[in-house]
Order: sequence, then structure tokens, then C-alpha cells
Amino acid sequence: TTADPVPADNEAATLVTVTNALTADLATTIVGPSTATAGQSVTYTVTTSNNGPGTAQNVVQTVTIPAGLPITGGNAVRINGALPASTSGSTATYAGGITYNNATGVVTITAPAGVSGPGTSASNTITYLAPVNNGSLTNVAVVRGTSPDGVTTNNTAAVTTTVQTQADVAVYLSGPTSSTVGSPITFAVTTVNNGLSISNSETTTVQLPSGLSGVEIRGYDGA
Repeated sequence: TTADPVPADNEAATLVTVTNALTADLATTIVGPSTATAGQSVTYTVTTSNNGPGTAQNVVQTVTIPAGLPITGGNAVRINGALPASTSGSTATYAGGITYNNATGVVTITAPAGVSGPGTSASNTITYLAPVNNGSLTNVAVVRGTSPDGVTTNNTAAVTTTVQTQADVAVYLSGPTSSTVGSPITFAVTTVNNGLSISNSETTTVQLPSGLSGVEIRGYDGA
């Protein structure tokens, strides 16, 4: 009830700007074949989602696939079924600005189309030929953004493909069809691998008649 000689200073206000008050929940999944044969075309589908409730900002999806895959020619890595639109050094660029760096093996999808508000998602496919000498392929998807993420356990996903090597070992034996008694006979034995993959610990055997004498074995270099 006391009189206030200066009522103008009885109230104060300040402006607070709240940006993306609700956290987002970015998530990623990756699916692909569990097995493949060396040299076979394999396709992986990567899905990027925002489960909300807030808006996701500056979303980047990466997928680590084998390094050293081709980025030129008909066997180059394909994204969403398409070959690279351009290449520079070790980096191939595809439609939508997606890139694959064959020095690091990383596919980068910046701002996946449509992934922003809660409930939005986008899927992309990655196709390449299974390397011929890899026992298994592990492809790892990771999504990140600048918005607060309330659940980080679903920001990474992986799928492993077991690759069956494809060797084709063959042996060839050549020699004369006839000879005279007491004359030396020479046979050539050749072992080759016609397959795509390395063949290890192969042994070639040749069954000769028993009781022979003076048998000589020479390697390809004459030793």
C-alpha cells in the first residue's frame, strides 16, 4: 500500500530464442546379403531416419565399405543403381552429391533427401563387386547431425557378408602318344588357377608306372 514514486521500473522482460527445443532421434539401418561369391555383385540398402520428436539438422550419413573398389568403368561402385557422375583423384561423386572415396572406403551422404522433421526417412543403395580375396565384408553405417540426439544407440549399424572364394585350379599333362623301348620320354605337367581368387596350398601329383629308373623332375625354370 506504500506509494511507488517510479512505477515505470516495476516490470522487466527479456527475449529468449529456443532453437529445436525437442531432441531428435536419428537412426540408421543397413541390410545386405549374408553370403556372396567372389566377384558377385552385392547390394546394400542404407536407411536414414529421424524418429523425432524434434527436427534433425545437418544430417550426414556415412557408410564404410571396402577401400580400393573401382570408381571408373562398368564395374565401378554404383549408388542407387547409377555409376559416378564424375571422379577426382580417389573420390567418385554421384547424383545428389553422394561421394565414395576409394582410399578410405567411405560413402558420404550429406543431407539425405527428406530427412529432417520427425518421422522422415530416406533409403539409398550401394552396389559393388565382392572383392575376390576377402573372407568377409563388413559394411558399417553411421548417422550424425547437429541437433541434440536423445538416443545414440541406433546411430550405428553394420552388416557382414561372408565371401566364398572362387578359385578354379586345373592341371594339364602333355607328352608323346608313342615311344620306342629304352628311349627317354618327357611329360609336361602344368597347374594353373583359372579362377578369380587366390588358391593356397595346392599340391599336384602325377602317377607314373612303378619300377622306373632314371626319372628326372625339372621345374618350369629348368631346375
